[in-house]
Amino acid sequence: MSRYARQMILPDVGAEGQNRLGAAHVLIVGAGALGVPALQYLVGAGVGRITLVDPDRIEETNLHRQPLYRMSDLGQPKAEVAAQSLAGLNPSVTVTPLIEWLTPPTRMRWSQRPIW
Repeated sequence: MSRYARQMILPDVGAEGQNRLGAAHVLIVGAGALGVPALQYLVGAGVGRITLVDPDRIEETNLHRQPLYRMSDLGQPKAEVAAQSLAGLNPSVTVTPLIEWLTPPTRMRWSQRPIW
């Protein structure tokens, strides 16, 4: 638990709060300019499971504002590369990449699995 010691000293977090974070499941839609920092902070905080939905591929124009990606990642799906990169930041967090759009039909399919 030394990884989370700084946030566990907060009265509103503590060991119980950290355990709740570790048991939490978050849905992130989009691994772009807003999704990337959200993902980095959630993974850093130790949120247990993240489902990441993004149909896009990495382009060079993304690199200056989406620091999870590298030149060698160009053309690859954002969700897959983000999941791999985030595993290196905190291997205890599970990031499930879904390379598709969030639509009512796909949301209904996913609702069969408890992701939110």
